[in-house]
Amino acid sequence: MSHFSRYAVLAYDKAFEDVQQRDWAYPVIRKLAAKHIINGVSASRFDPKANVTRAEFATFIARALQLDITGMAAGFEDIMLSDWYAGAVAATHNAGIVKGLSATELAPNDAITRQEMAVMLMHAYAYQSSKAVTDAPAADFSDEASISNAVLLGSGLDGYMIWGDYYYFEALMRLERGVPGYWYER
Repeated sequence: MSHFSRYAVLAYDKAFEDVQQRDWAYPVIRKLAAKHIINGVSASRFDPKANVTRAEFATFIARALQLDITGMAAGFEDIMLSDWYAGAVAATHNAGIVKGLSATELAPNDAITRQEMAVMLMHAYAYQSSKAVTDAPAADFSDEASISNAVLLGSGLDGYMIWGDYYYFEALMRLERGVPGYWYER
């Protein structure tokens, strides 16, 4: 060997003062924070009971898929290039993962629903795996009439990626910040 180099093994372990070991989302929040996929609302707080916004979830997906988010315009009138999430929204939109409420509006600061999150996750799954969402049998939910066709078609992907409680999907339920990590793990 003609040279010696120095190497260091680094580990990033992020804890938040408002997420305790007894909390149901604790292990997933710590794991995703360590991977820099999710951030807290400040350096010390995660606020796990707060609603997840559409922009936050698009950012979560962009980081999880390691999409290039630099210098991209989102193409929605309600998103400025200077918004902290503009690059992530643009990257996920360009990848076919995030759709707007219309051709010009995303409503980035609106709380995301279970249904919207499920659709984004299925599009992310299709992007990552090159599998069509329609390749899977639909799950059986008692509240099926209130669920979009896109969610029903993808609900059986890889062992029921999309699920509900007691056979109810609760499509319009708003999500807390601790929930998306469990979907990432599945």
